Amino acid sequence: VKEIALSKQLHASFLSKPFTSNEVGNGGHFNFSLWQNAENITADKTAHTLSPLSKRFVDGILFHARAIEAFCAPTPACYLRHGHW
Repeated sequence: VKEIALSKQLHASFLSKPFTSNEVGNGGHFNFSLWQNAENITADKTAHTLSPLSKRFVDGILFHARAIEAFCAPTPACYLRHGHW
């Protein structure tokens, strides 16, 4: 692939975002929901907000964001795209 691209004066890369720019890159995300006894307890349905347990869960994610970054950005290119926590 790289040789064919080079013969056409193009650049081929298998990196998710090989060039620096302010454009959106190819990334991943996580979705969480909290369950207890087969019931979704993520939302506080009466207050139309997150449940107290969900708020504590988000606090924990934010508190440990630097350590979690090792799993979310396993390569230097990924880490640089995310910025520096």
